Amino acid sequence: MKNRQNDPTGNYQKASNGKFGHRWIAAGETSPAGEYYVLIEAWEDSTVSYESKANPKDKTLDNSEMGGDRSQKDRNIPDGKAIGGSITNVEVTTGLMLGYLN
Repeated sequence: MKNRQNDPTGNYQKASNGKFGHRWIAAGETSPAGEYYVLIEAWEDSTVSYESKANPKDKTLDNSEMGGDRSQKDRNIPDGKAIGGSITNVEVTTGLMLGYLN
């Protein structure tokens, strides 16, 4: 049987269109432990902190393959802007973010 782990074909498109669900994260809130997002999008001017690391459920990627900025603290994200990747531990200081589940 095909599932998210053994059939990655099209998973980005499914996830970015909300097929795996989404989560609203408001000011003063933190995403639930263990949740990963392919995209976080500001619905208001927001200040957020987050980590970028491999989702342990994704067998095609591990942390040694990931480059770039791994941890962000108090980043200002303007209304309507989004950040993609393998994102977890989202903490919203101000504003409102929508996370698309991976």
